[in-house]
Amino acid sequence: MSVVVNPEFGEIHRHAKGVIPSWDSQICSLSQLFRDAAKKFAHRACLGYRLRIESNPPKWGDYAWATYSEINYRVTSFASGLRSLGFHPGNMIAVMSPNRSEYVVTNIALSTQRMVLVPIYTTCPSDRLAFCLQLAECPAVVVSIDMLAKLRAVRSQLPQLRLIIVMDDQDFDRRWIKANPLQEGEVSFSQVEAAGSAARLDDLVADPNEMAMLIFTSGTTGWPKGAMISNANLICQIQALREQVFEVPGLVDTHLSYLPLAHVFEHQCLDLFLHRGAQIGFYHGDMAGLFSDVGVLKPTFFNGAPRVYQKISQGIMGGIQAGGIIAQRLFAAALAAKKARIAKGPPPHRLSFLPPPQRRGLTTPLWDRLVFNKVKAKTGGRLRLMISGSAPCPRHIAEFMMATLVPGTGNLLEGAFWGEGYGLTETTSAVCMSSFGALPGSVGSPSTAAEVVLVSCPELGYRVTDKPRPRGEIWIRGPCVFQGYYKDPQQTPRQLMRLSRHARTFPGGRAEMMQDGWLRSGDIGEWDAKGNLFIIDRKKHLFKLSQGEYVCPDRTERVYAACPLVGQLMVWVAPGEQPAGRGGAPLGRALQAAAPALASRAHTPCDLPCPVLSPDQPKTELARDPQVRALLLQELCAAGRDKLPRYELLQDVLICPEEWTIEEGLLGNTMKPNRAAITERFRARLDELYARAPGSPGTPIPQPATPPL
Repeated sequence: MSVVVNPEFGEIHRHAKGVIPSWDSQICSLSQLFRDAAKKFAHRACLGYRLRIESNPPKWGDYAWATYSEINYRVTSFASGLRSLGFHPGNMIAVMSPNRSEYVVTNIALSTQRMVLVPIYTTCPSDRLAFCLQLAECPAVVVSIDMLAKLRAVRSQLPQLRLIIVMDDQDFDRRWIKANPLQEGEVSFSQVEAAGSAARLDDLVADPNEMAMLIFTSGTTGWPKGAMISNANLICQIQALREQVFEVPGLVDTHLSYLPLAHVFEHQCLDLFLHRGAQIGFYHGDMAGLFSDVGVLKPTFFNGAPRVYQKISQGIMGGIQAGGIIAQRLFAAALAAKKARIAKGPPPHRLSFLPPPQRRGLTTPLWDRLVFNKVKAKTGGRLRLMISGSAPCPRHIAEFMMATLVPGTGNLLEGAFWGEGYGLTETTSAVCMSSFGALPGSVGSPSTAAEVVLVSCPELGYRVTDKPRPRGEIWIRGPCVFQGYYKDPQQTPRQLMRLSRHARTFPGGRAEMMQDGWLRSGDIGEWDAKGNLFIIDRKKHLFKLSQGEYVCPDRTERVYAACPLVGQLMVWVAPGEQPAGRGGAPLGRALQAAAPALASRAHTPCDLPCPVLSPDQPKTELARDPQVRALLLQELCAAGRDKLPRYELLQDVLICPEEWTIEEGLLGNTMKPNRAAITERFRARLDELYARAPGSPGTPIPQPATPPL
C-alpha cells in the first residue's frame, strides 16, 4: 500500500493490513500480556537454565524449568517485595546481568507496579555504568554475582542508589553468598521475594503512554543516550512480530535467549514467546559454548546479529576444511546447487499448497540428505526460524545461512526459513521484516508497527526519483517510535525539559530527529519493485575526500566483508586526504584460517605466487609478515573491484591478530565497530600507513606479482 505525499518524499509504504497498535485492546503492557499467558499455559514450562554440575572447570548439564504458574507467583512476590521496601510507581530500577530467570521476573514485576526497567549491558565500562545510573537516578539495581564487583566499584558515585539486589536462583549463587556475605545496602533476590510473599499486592492499572523501559543506545559514537520506550511502543511491536513469526499448529516453540536483554531486539523476541506460551531457555553465560546450549535445548527459533551468523558460517567452513578434500568438494557442490535454487526465487502462486521452503524453491532433496541435514542436526533438528537483526546482514552470509541451516525436508523443518529485519532502538526494534518472497540481503517490507518513506538526500546523490529503484534517507512514523531521549539537552528543546522521577510520562529529546511525526533514521535505503527495502548506506558515517567524493565506510565494509579471510573489518580514511584506493586502511582480524589458506596455493582464491607460510606460525608474526599483508590486500581488492568505484579500493591493510571485543571498548554493545575507539587505539599505525602510501614519503608494502589496483 502506498500514497504519494510530496516531490521530496517518495511513496509511503505500509503493511497490507495497515498500522495495527495491538491485537487486543485489553492488553496494553507487558504485565497484562504475561498474566494472560500464565492463565492459558499455567502448567507449561516457561523459563529454564542449565544446571551447573561441576564448578572448576565449570560443566553444564540439562535444563531445569519453572512453569508459567511458578513464574507468575514469583512476579507478584518480587513486585510486592519492592513496594514493601519503599519503591513506588515511576521509580527506575536497573538490571545488570546475563540473561536469566530473575531478569525476566524483574521486568514483568516492574510492569505490574508501573515502574521503569533500565537494562544495562554487562559489558558496560565503569564510567558508562556510572553515567547511565546517574542519568536515570536509579534507587535500586538488580545484579548478578559476576557483575556485583563492577557495581560496587562505582557505588560511591551514586548517592541516589539505596539498594543492590543480588540474584541467587542457582546453587552456585547461594554458595557464593554464603561464603561472601553481602554488604550493607545489599539483599538477595530471594529475600525481596520473601518480603513480598507476606503481603502480596494487586497489579496497578497500566497506562499505554507510560514509559516502560529506558533503553540505552550502544554508545559507539559517544556517551549512551537513554531511549524512552512506552508500553504502547512494546505492544505494537509484539503485534508486528505476531504477524511475521508464524506458528505451527501443535508445536510449542523453544527460544534460546542469549542476545543481551539490554538490547530491545531480544526483549521483543522474548516477550513474543512469553505471549505464545513458548519455552525460553537461557544460555549458560559463555558465548564460546553457545552451540553446546543449542544442542541441549534444541530450539525452534534462533535470532542473532550478523556477527553471530558470520561466526557460525566460519565454524561450519572450518569443520568442512578439517574433513579433507572430498568433504570440501562435496560441500562446495552442494552449496553451489542450493544457492542456485535460492537465486531462482519463489515458484508461481499456484504452488502455494506446498510447505514454505518448497514454495520458495529452496529444497534440494539429494544435497539435503547428503550434506545439509547433517549440518542442521547440530542445531538439534527442530530449528524452523532464523532471524537476523541489529545491523544489515551481508548478502553472502544470508545466502550461506539459507543454504546450510534453514530449509529442510523433515516434518519439523518444513516451515523453516531465514528472515531479516531492520529497526532502531528508537523504533522499539523492527520496522521492516522480510517475508518468504524477499531476496537475500533485503530487510523486507514494513511491519504493522510503522510507515516507512524514503526522502531525497541530494547531497549524497540519492533521490526518490532514481530509476529503477527509488533511493533516499529512511524516515519512520507510527506507534513504534519512541518517546524521546531522557534528559538530553542537545536534542530536546528547552521547553520540553520539565522532567520528574514521579511523572507518569517523561517528555524528552527527539525534536532534532523528528519532523511532522517522522523519525529520521540516518540510514539510506532503496526499494525494489516488490516493495522490499535494502539498506545501502549510512548518512552519518561519511568521509569526504579531497576531490569532493564521499566514502561511506558502512557500505564499503559490507563489500569487503565477503572476503573469507577476514573476521572483523573497519575501513578508515583520513577526512580530506587521498582517495581510499591510495590511503584507505581496513583494520581487521585475519582469522586463524587465513594462515593455512595463504600457505596453500590450492586454498588461495586468486592465482597468486604464494610464499611459504606455516599455519603454526604465531598470529602476531603472521600479522606483521609483509607477504601476508600483500596477499590479504589483493584478496580484499578482488572482493571490491567490480562493486566499488576506484577511489574506494584499498591501498594498504593493517592486520590485528586478536579479536576486537566489547570489553576492550572496540565494539559497541551490538557488536558494531566503535570507530572512535579503534581509530584512537591504532592511530600511530594508521599514520604510518599513510606515510608510506604511494606518493607519500616512505616505503610501500611489498606487492604481489599481479598488482591489486
